[in-house]
Amino acid sequence: MLRPRVLALVPALVALSAAVGGFVGCASDGSESLGGDSSGDSSGDSSGDTTTATTTASGGGMGAGGGAGVGGAGSTTNATTGTAGDPCQNGVKDGAESDVDCGGGTCPTCADGDACNGPADCGSGSCTSGVCGPSGPACDNNKQDGTETGIDCGGSCPACPTTSCDGGGPGTGNDCGPNNEDCCTSSVVTGGSYNRNNDPTWPASVSDFRIEKYETTVGRFRNFVKSGYGTQQNPPAAGAGAHKLIPNSGWDPAWNGQLETTPQTFRNALKCEPGIHSWSDAPGATEEEPICCETWFEAFAFCAWNGGRLPTEAELHYLQVGGSDQRPFPWGMGPPISIQYTVYDCVYDGSGPGSCTGADLPNVGSLSPAGDGKWGQVDLMGSVVEYVRDSFKGAMPKPCNDCARMEDPIANGLVSRGGAYNNAAPFLAMDKRLKIEADFRVHCAYGVRCAYDL
Repeated sequence: MLRPRVLALVPALVALSAAVGGFVGCASDGSESLGGDSSGDSSGDSSGDTTTATTTASGGGMGAGGGAGVGGAGSTTNATTGTAGDPCQNGVKDGAESDVDCGGGTCPTCADGDACNGPADCGSGSCTSGVCGPSGPACDNNKQDGTETGIDCGGSCPACPTTSCDGGGPGTGNDCGPNNEDCCTSSVVTGGSYNRNNDPTWPASVSDFRIEKYETTVGRFRNFVKSGYGTQQNPPAAGAGAHKLIPNSGWDPAWNGQLETTPQTFRNALKCEPGIHSWSDAPGATEEEPICCETWFEAFAFCAWNGGRLPTEAELHYLQVGGSDQRPFPWGMGPPISIQYTVYDCVYDGSGPGSCTGADLPNVGSLSPAGDGKWGQVDLMGSVVEYVRDSFKGAMPKPCNDCARMEDPIANGLVSRGGAYNNAAPFLAMDKRLKIEADFRVHCAYGVRCAYDL
């Protein structure tokens, strides 16, 4: 499958930038840019009774007396004033009821997510594994339904993942790199001073921090999506994912609207480039590949959920050049860029440059240890572009002591360094500072590696 190189084909970017809000330009520091259920009250007919109940239901209510309506998809009836002698409105599960005030053949049918003894107990006519549901086995149908708070987890199902390494499945356990190492391995990076762009006119210093060895795999990101977090239903808390030394660097609730609405729409969005993207709705052969097609907001939310944060531009660049070593390549002073050291230009599958297929994005750490950086991180050049905290607004900040550009990422775009598997060698250079859009989700080229404060 032929596909354009996002960064390398500069003339094509002019047309692309009109569609996605990006632009191509140059900054004075050598930077370049790439447009890259509601509840309602209901009361039934009270004729023939001396007491009228007020009931609250989602999707339908049940009135007192003989005119009971059956609730649709939603929660079970919760009586605030019980009808005298009516066991279907007393707010407890009793008699033959399968759940509170529903089921059992004598009370209204139950809503999806309520307990059931058979299909007749459910308004949807489906009872699987003792839970009303519209279709498929509860907790095992690859959907968020019933009482689930995530995909097949939470509520009456097993607890949802709480970190990206839960479960030990493919891409989350000991199966990354040539030695089948823990995909969640991280190491402490000793801080210090160095020159950004390997240029002494752009000095910077960073404090000690911890960062992951591998780019985030599909398997790890799957735990995040499955958990139900990172959506408008469950966004990060205000201030989550902050750098402890940089004020106001955490999650801004104004960004909540940039997230997908539900886990299902989130999963759909991660399939942004058929034939190339690494995501699949069910675990498959790509669990150890780097996740791609996620936006900056989703990458930020992922790291915050996982107990970390996005690295700053200065931190990531410090890794790439080996700090004060000032390396031209992550692996050292040489040899130059080649497929033995980095994944680039769509040549990993053995085809010619620029002829991109899904086979051009291999598992994380495929070229380790040859391409490893000074502190052991892999894929610091090529593979996928790794998001950082910084916006792309003018030049890099001076002075830079644990610095980051904090301007609005939507208005100003974001910084990226190191290039991707579909970029030609010049765009991987350590002095290349590229601009991408925070909500960019057109190509499978952007990944994430989380950092952690000490």
